[in-house]
Amino acid sequence: MLRSCSGGVLETPEDVTRAGVFRVGYVIASGQGAGRLILPMPQGQRQWARPQNSAGAGGSPADELDGTFSVPDEGEQSLHLHVTLAPISDAQAGADADRWCGYHGRALTTGAWLSATIAAARVRADGAALVVAGDELDLTNPLAAVQAALLRVCNVDRAALARAVGGGLGRLVSAADEPTAVGIDPEGVHVRLRSGVARVALDLGGADSAERHLREWLSL
Repeated sequence: MLRSCSGGVLETPEDVTRAGVFRVGYVIASGQGAGRLILPMPQGQRQWARPQNSAGAGGSPADELDGTFSVPDEGEQSLHLHVTLAPISDAQAGADADRWCGYHGRALTTGAWLSATIAAARVRADGAALVVAGDELDLTNPLAAVQAALLRVCNVDRAALARAVGGGLGRLVSAADEPTAVGIDPEGVHVRLRSGVARVALDLGGADSAERHLREWLSL
């Protein structure tokens, strides 16, 4: 579910300055086995903490706090994550900040970022709650090394991309929707449209077959 979605609801403790419930977009942090999400510091949280000036791993322990992040919403069937939030700078977010802006638009950022380390994940399966420890989650994208090349394949012909996305979503998508592929993993493609980020489920396989499957999808 974390790969197929791109936004969720962040809830922070009531005793934190300007705490509350926020709807925010996210990207999965890059890196081997990374069990982290990157999201912008919500507008109401700008006074919570300042990113450290060092190029270290993030804020000091005193700047961290626990929160709940529900994907895609707070519904019973959603994925509910217990996360540890730490403020990080633009430089510390690095390429993940650029990826976030590719997904959601730079105008939506607040100038500071949060690293959300997943401590535990809970979801309902077959009527029962299933809880998984965060260190058991491997969110590594097997296509990360070739993702940039695959995105170029998708975006070279926007009319073909619009047709393919429309077919995948079961509705009309045209060049006027400004489709731009922004993320690819073995299970599908995220495409930014004027209306928001859409997910098209695909079976792309590994790095040796993904480009072929993408080209077949774009030619339909």
